[in-house]
Amino acid sequence: MNTIIVDLFKADLLEKEEIPDVYIHITDRLPEFKGKDCFKNAEELYEKEAERLEDILQKCLPQGVKDRLLIKLMKRKVSLYRGITS
Repeated sequence: MNTIIVDLFKADLLEKEEIPDVYIHITDRLPEFKGKDCFKNAEELYEKEAERLEDILQKCLPQGVKDRLLIKLMKRKVSLYRGITS
């Protein structure tokens, strides 16, 4: 199994609150969603995972990195629709 390690800088201290070191482990595959509530269950899981990731990145990354990450994610999302709208 391959492991990818990405080292990033964390934000400066704000209001004497220590910024923790963060380790994000992406290891398990999504569960299989079945049954009549499969879309609802998937949506709830995606929302929960996104909230957890956004929360820790918001707390720990420097603002300039967060801004550029958001721009890059949005550009990538827009490019997915280029073939459909062109």
